[in-house]
Amino acid sequence: MKVSFVTFGCKVNQYDTQLLRESFARRGYTLAEKEEAELILINTCCVTEKAEKDCFRLIRKLLLKKRQVWLTGCLVRKDREFLRVLFPEVLIFDRDFLLKFDPARPAFCSELKTISYFSGHVRAFVKVQEGCENNCSYCIVPLVRGRCRSRPVSEILQEIETLKDNNYQEIVLTGIDLGSYGKDNGTNFTSLLKAVFSKSSGIRIRLSSLELKYVDDGLLRFLREKENFCPHFHIPLQSGSDRILQLMRRGYTASQYLKTVEKIREFFPGVTLSTDCLVGFPGENREDFQKSCNLIEKTGFIKVHVFPYSRRPGTLAVSFAHQVKPREIKERRDILTRLAFQVSQEEKKKFVGTSQELLVEKIKDGFACGHTANYLPVSLPGKRTRPGGFLRVRLSSLDRKGWLKAIPELSRLFFSQHQLQSLSPGSDIS
Repeated sequence: MKVSFVTFGCKVNQYDTQLLRESFARRGYTLAEKEEAELILINTCCVTEKAEKDCFRLIRKLLLKKRQVWLTGCLVRKDREFLRVLFPEVLIFDRDFLLKFDPARPAFCSELKTISYFSGHVRAFVKVQEGCENNCSYCIVPLVRGRCRSRPVSEILQEIETLKDNNYQEIVLTGIDLGSYGKDNGTNFTSLLKAVFSKSSGIRIRLSSLELKYVDDGLLRFLREKENFCPHFHIPLQSGSDRILQLMRRGYTASQYLKTVEKIREFFPGVTLSTDCLVGFPGENREDFQKSCNLIEKTGFIKVHVFPYSRRPGTLAVSFAHQVKPREIKERRDILTRLAFQVSQEEKKKFVGTSQELLVEKIKDGFACGHTANYLPVSLPGKRTRPGGFLRVRLSSLDRKGWLKAIPELSRLFFSQHQLQSLSPGSDIS
């Protein structure tokens, strides 16, 4: 049977889909594009109302085309019975079940625990832990992902070694609450990093989203000594107002956030920062919103993911008074998005004239595009370049869309068999 996979949501969901993809291929399914597949397996997301609606829209579209649809993921954990009523012709499964059993052949049991490539990507995500126990008042993730569960170090190292052997030049360590690794087994995140870096010479290691409380002197001192660490930190902010941060149950103040940012910049002179910011949280007034704007402007992020507050049943914030009107939320989102882009442009200009190592991620309209180690978006003429390798480049200018233009210096290009098979000029790779 031909099967295709669709993923909504975060890097962890993308990793889970890759594990399912390889598991199904191992069982004899044929991996195909969505248009050709007989079965579409959707890995869902429910972190926002928009994510849910996007899932529903795709399901309806596929059913109208008489396609066989299976669902898994966070939305299944949240609304299993509702989904069964809404889409009676769709089969619904837990992710863990699909990794162990084949619903089409109930007697077939085969659990895959590691991935060997990452479809459609030139960098590979490696999930090191599952679950979150922070219980922020607006977030449904702890309800659908559960408590912290850390993967064995040996399993993680085996996976990284396989990906390295398949010529993946950058590994992104990811998790639902990345820094909490080891909380459930008596180890910690730094001990994991020591093991990972001991086995990853010659390839980049990047961290995905990391909560502020895990960024301390010990971690920064350790990472500073690693030449293959990518000096970019994504640390969620959510709000610049102490009052709103307290209502969100974030566990830090705006001044503590700024002090940590200053410390990061002391340890890593060429570092870049990105963040998440939520607008329209219940009770957020114009003064609170302005504090978020001020902090983002002061910090100098190269990227800000701006999220409108979305009411999630089961979270504490649903019951909060003074819910912000949808129109006001949209206005604040638009204002902050424009400001964040202006801040990003100013921050990127500081790197014009510097020499950087670029990981080529896609070729589009004759240009090689990708990101530097510190996650600057770069493009340069590259008709003879293929995705999956490094180019040493000098950044020459910044265009209006936020791309840094560059000229090549030196190159070292590597491609895996999976990359050559799955990537083509124009592929949209993140």
